[in-house]
Amino acid sequence: MKKWTRATISVLLALSVILITTTVVFARLDPNPIVWQDPEGTTDSALVPYSAEVVDTWQLPAGIETTDKQLTIPVGFPADQIQFGGKALKVGDLAEGKIITICFDFPVYRYDWSGSVYMWNGSEWVKQITTITSTDGSTQACAKVSANGYYALLIQFWGTPEPVATLPPV
Repeated sequence: MKKWTRATISVLLALSVILITTTVVFARLDPNPIVWQDPEGTTDSALVPYSAEVVDTWQLPAGIETTDKQLTIPVGFPADQIQFGGKALKVGDLAEGKIITICFDFPVYRYDWSGSVYMWNGSEWVKQITTITSTDGSTQACAKVSANGYYALLIQFWGTPEPVATLPPV
């Protein structure tokens, strides 16, 4: 009887090892991957002359730093709290006193991300007044700007609030 128990345990253990090492893993591919559209100036350049050039954030001439994990993040914010959302926009040839609207695609807004348009002023990222609009399943962050320079959407995850711990009644 003792041999029967040991033999059974040995066989079950061997089968477990075989099943664990040969189990098929199915990777789930997201049918709707998140795609960041390029930012753009939405004001008609025939009415207010300006130029707008899309720039990868790692190509920005200033206002960025690279983490030890090789991530490009904006300068001046606590590590792991804020990041670039998509590409940046370089606005040029905008005459003094003229205002244009620039917009950034914000596809992660619906997943508990917040963000604002920022401008690099030469020494820090300055937050611009930003309007978030959602239409037809697409979300954009837009700002009215009046200066030439580099603009970027800076985003952070605010997530689901933690439940408040309540003490039991005394």
